[in-house]
Amino acid sequence: MSGWLVRRIAQAAFVVLLMTLIVFIGLHAIGNPIDILIGQDVDQVDRARIIAQLGLDQPLWSSTSRSWPARRTAISATASSITNPPSA
Repeated sequence: MSGWLVRRIAQAAFVVLLMTLIVFIGLHAIGNPIDILIGQDVDQVDRARIIAQLGLDQPLWSSTSRSWPARRTAISATASSITNPPSA
C-alpha cells in the first residue's frame, strides 16, 4: 500500500511540474506575458513597474525559481494597482 502511495505522489508531482513547464513555455512562446496580463492600455512607466514586481526583468532561470508565495503576493498587488489606480 505504501509503495502505491509513493508512486502516486511521485506521478502527481511529475504532472504538476510538467504542466507548469508547458504553461510557462506557452505563455512565453506567444509573446510577453505582461501584454496578456495587463493589456495595451497601460503606459510604459506602469509596465516597467509591473515587470519588475513580477520578476520578469530577471533572467529566465531566476524568474522561474522565485518562490510561489512571493509571486502570488506580487500578482495580487499588481492586480489591485491596475484595477484601483491611485488618485492623483
